[in-house]
Amino acid sequence: MIHVVVTLPIHPRRIGAFLALAGDHQEASLAERGCLRFDLLRDLADPCRFLLLEEWRDRAAIREHQRTPHYARWRREVTLYLTAPREHHEYECLDGHTGARIVFTNGCFDLLHAGHLHLLSEARAQGDRLVVGLNSDASVRRLKGPGRPVQTAATRAAVLRGLACVDDVHEFDTEDDLLRLVRRIAPDVLVKGAEYRHTVPPGAEYARRVHFVEVLPGHSTTGLVSRLRLAV
Repeated sequence: MIHVVVTLPIHPRRIGAFLALAGDHQEASLAERGCLRFDLLRDLADPCRFLLLEEWRDRAAIREHQRTPHYARWRREVTLYLTAPREHHEYECLDGHTGARIVFTNGCFDLLHAGHLHLLSEARAQGDRLVVGLNSDASVRRLKGPGRPVQTAATRAAVLRGLACVDDVHEFDTEDDLLRLVRRIAPDVLVKGAEYRHTVPPGAEYARRVHFVEVLPGHSTTGLVSRLRLAV
């Protein structure tokens, strides 16, 4: 199984024409037996940036697809819409997704609370194994500011590993580290909180699908830390 990922920066005045062309290309691609998935994601942080995710049966199917007239039209016309060179790569899922369904999520998980447990339980329900990416101490400080994290990465990892719903924990420091981690794991499902629903979550291009979990109201680490400080 081959995953193809293409980043497409489109000129603002050509977005309408691009979406129409992409719709035609999607329909034609999925009509071919070798194309298993075709998704087009828009980055709301940059409305002119699109992420094309394709999944193909094998490389032979991709080569056959590239010989079709609609693919030649797609390559020719999209090139005219670009404001910068496209970024393209492909990778092969070595296990063919024939074994356990792997789920991945990530976060700081500083002071574990009901909101975290809700997210992790929902994530685990999406597959057979849940792998958690854990922000390093330096990463948490950059995100949350001085005084965080309350607990070290080693302690946070130990708490997560003690949960029945978590199968493995991997620490990361930067977003590039996170992307490399997700790419290496190649999860079946990438899970994020619903607050990320209108964005392209980091690592989405390396997962078969993205699942968003509704936030449990009234539960956050920042709020919990504030209440604890007031109680002291």
